[in-house]
Order: sequence, then C-alpha cells, then structure tokens
Amino acid sequence: WTVLTPDKLLAPLDTHAIRSYRQLGFIKTYAVNIKTVISVTEQLKHIAPEDPLKYDFVLSRPYASCEDIG
Repeated sequence: WTVLTPDKLLAPLDTHAIRSYRQLGFIKTYAVNIKTVISVTEQLKHIAPEDPLKYDFVLSRPYASCEDIG
C-alpha cells in the first residue's frame, strides 16, 4: 500500500474483540459503533503509534479462543 499507512487504519471490532477490550479496560461499553472503534484505536496507538493494529490480533483474540474450547 502506498496511499494508506498503518497509523491511519481503524481497529476492527467484533463480539470477541469488544469482550477482550472491555476486560483489558480499553472500553466500558458493548456498543460497536464508530465512537468505540476510534476509542480502541486511540488506546492501541499508545502501544504502537506507528501501527496501532500491530497487536490487535493478540489483544482481541483470547476470549474467542476460550469460547471455541468450550
């Protein structure tokens, strides 16, 4: 990609990601809307400003794995 840099991307949110980010204290809501997406993205920018989504998968997947196990 030459037009879009990693620092301009927004965090993808699904049910599992919302649950994980709530548990981590990134957000306080279960609402999935643009306000929540921006809030999570801003929190991730504190970890990796040049690429906020660098650790998104690692941070947002623990609860998805637990549900899959049963």
